[in-house]
Amino acid sequence: GMICRHPIYLERTVRMIGSDIANTSKGTGVVHIAPAHGMDDFGIGQKHNLSTESSVNSDGEFMANIAPNLEGKFIFTSGNEAVVEMLKEEMNLFHEHDYKHSYPYDWRTKQPIFVHTSNQWFVDTAMLANKAEAAISGITTYPDNGISSMLNRLQLRSYWCISRQRAWGLPIPVFYHKESGELLLNESTIQHLVSLVLKHGADIWWEGTELLPTQYNADEYERGRDILDIWFDSGVSWDCVLRDSKNRTTQADFYIEGKDQYGGWFQSSLLTSVGLQGVAPYKNLMVHGFVLDEKGQKMSKSIGNVVDPMVLTNGGKNPQRDPAYGADALRWWVAESNVHQDVHISTTIIKSAAESVQKIRNSVRFMLGNLNEFDKMKIVPTPAMLILDLRYRFEDKKLWYVTSMNYPLNLSV
Repeated sequence: GMICRHPIYLERTVRMIGSDIANTSKGTGVVHIAPAHGMDDFGIGQKHNLSTESSVNSDGEFMANIAPNLEGKFIFTSGNEAVVEMLKEEMNLFHEHDYKHSYPYDWRTKQPIFVHTSNQWFVDTAMLANKAEAAISGITTYPDNGISSMLNRLQLRSYWCISRQRAWGLPIPVFYHKESGELLLNESTIQHLVSLVLKHGADIWWEGTELLPTQYNADEYERGRDILDIWFDSGVSWDCVLRDSKNRTTQADFYIEGKDQYGGWFQSSLLTSVGLQGVAPYKNLMVHGFVLDEKGQKMSKSIGNVVDPMVLTNGGKNPQRDPAYGADALRWWVAESNVHQDVHISTTIIKSAAESVQKIRNSVRFMLGNLNEFDKMKIVPTPAMLILDLRYRFEDKKLWYVTSMNYPLNLSV
């Protein structure tokens, strides 16, 4: 295929690869790819056997393998400036100006995201997909259209990354050889850790020094720093809570969660259970909707659209702006909502519910007022009650015969 010359290292050449991720609707249709620094790029790299060696460390700094003079420079600031200067030196920078375009930002820190490859732990979900589909074929969901959603998500998921790099969580109990990098993880090392945790608590993993059985030289190994994905944690909860008196796992009658859990807890529980015991961990799934604001948006403190139920029932600091509608108004709103669908809530909606409750109260008050000092004995004497009861029984039996098209020759009470 076609090759291009590297704009900085003139002695190097770069392959041209055809792909449908770029088109001429935006720009020239020619884009640079870095297989170690993007999902689409990584996929193309795997397809064409390109190197996925990372040129940026976990701190966002250039590494020496890309260029010695870039090592240690932060990619978004000094590193970017250094690359521009290198292009100028080679007379290959034709134009420089600020350009506004879309770029991914972290939702929590509001800082730009940079993607790079790293060693992780994966579950090959493709190997479990067929077993998982068979396992949930007999599962009942409420509402009944949920299984198709879970099946679609299973088909789209080929690998499940179960490792995370966080300061807290359930550690993956693996050790690495300090020189060769070879991992150490087997039944004996895990059982040794289990005994230590039972004796000293979970912090022993971070604080302990003798974490390996005596047959291993602990000085040659270092403990891993990765933790398990929280969906793996919750996904094996069935193994802890569904054991019978003989220590056998059973199926839960119900799993109840929101509709977003088709790709979360429902799926992680299914995959771990199928992988370990060949069956689904539940017999039925009860799936509910979510409470949204009046515009149908998810409530968020950062957006400022959170509706506080305590303010709705008891009122806020400003009674004119946030009057108290009482607990019955909130109960009525819940009672008339469909549990399987998303529902909206706002001051206006609860005000409408409070008005409905007030109508009921007025009707009950009217009936109670008219029934004051009511004496049923004055309306129907006791002897007449027997006759009325027999007549009711007769009419009820006659109605049953009529509706069932089964007429007897003699009809009596």
